Amino acid sequence: FQWCGQISRDEVERKLDYLKGRLRRFRGVKVKWHHPGQSLWEAVLSRGDRRLARVVLKAWKKGARLDGWTELFKEEVWKEAIREEGMDPHALATRIYDLGDPLPWDHLSSGVSKKYLIREYEKAKMEEYTEDCRWGHCTGCGVCDLEKVSPEVWQSLEYPETVIVDSAKSANCSATTQLYWYTFVYRKLGRARFYSQTDIQRVFSRALRRTSVPVAYSQGFHPLPRISFDDALPVGMESLCERGWVALVEPVEASEFVEKWNRTIPEELRIVEMIAYVGKPVKAPPQWIVYRIEGIKRNEVLRLMDAFKNRERWNIILKRKKGIKEVSADRVIMEIIQVDDDIVDVTVRGGDAPVVRPADILSSIGLSQEEIAQMSIVKISAPL
Repeated sequence: FQWCGQISRDEVERKLDYLKGRLRRFRGVKVKWHHPGQSLWEAVLSRGDRRLARVVLKAWKKGARLDGWTELFKEEVWKEAIREEGMDPHALATRIYDLGDPLPWDHLSSGVSKKYLIREYEKAKMEEYTEDCRWGHCTGCGVCDLEKVSPEVWQSLEYPETVIVDSAKSANCSATTQLYWYTFVYRKLGRARFYSQTDIQRVFSRALRRTSVPVAYSQGFHPLPRISFDDALPVGMESLCERGWVALVEPVEASEFVEKWNRTIPEELRIVEMIAYVGKPVKAPPQWIVYRIEGIKRNEVLRLMDAFKNRERWNIILKRKKGIKEVSADRVIMEIIQVDDDIVDVTVRGGDAPVVRPADILSSIGLSQEEIAQMSIVKISAPL
């Protein structure tokens, strides 16, 4: 379908509005969608030619960063950059190529011939099925010469180092299964600061399978390890004190559990403390959190300290996906201490207080996202 254009942005938004309107009446149905603007620019960048290199460079110089995240996507910057190059993003995204047209990516090859792709495109329009060549006849795509290259299907593989967990120990849990809960504290440093919470969940869950500990699994058609975490940190922030909980079906010595788990996770992630519970622990949010900000300039430190002295009149703007709200600094900030010329420790309230991140605080004294991104922000302390 490389010859087909993407539908227009207006059409995308019309269909989204239709789906959201029709599904709104169903309780329990949550609708998620991709930002139409991001979809448009993804199509532009994937379907355009080498002229877009200048557009990307100009957008970067104008401040475009991490545009894959909706909250950081600066569409006006991209519009300005492509306008200066005399190109129309909608024309690039929606263009329908003729089968004989040269394509911007024709010089790239995976070995599949263009004639084959055209033939498959025509068959797809007629809703005709193409057999899988691993099990049926050769379809003549061009990758294999059937002498040096040919499809091979492995019937089975052996993994001698894989730990096979006793299925009688690791099991799906019913309401009556006795569970043994453990709270653990882990650090997230270096490259791990770029792991999303989904990545963290995946890394820890996969590592659990290699520890041979008797992990408890959820019920249903897709059982998952009984593991959960505190509220997610923003991507790019490091931490010395993240919390998680995991359930086992048999008790294990906490120190032994930590040693096995640490052997199976990346070095940037390390479990530093674990406590065994009798019964299910209460997952209450911490009452306070301390963040350390390094690389802040002297004049910025002075502005921050002055703002804290007048915190009754200092309002912090919180920009979230659900909207923008304003909170009093006196309600959310407990303490700000200057540790060194370019280092400050900020203690924020937890519990029922609104969630405030260091970036929110720094933005409220006039710092840009680019300036904040140059600093090192580490969550250094929170009560277990």
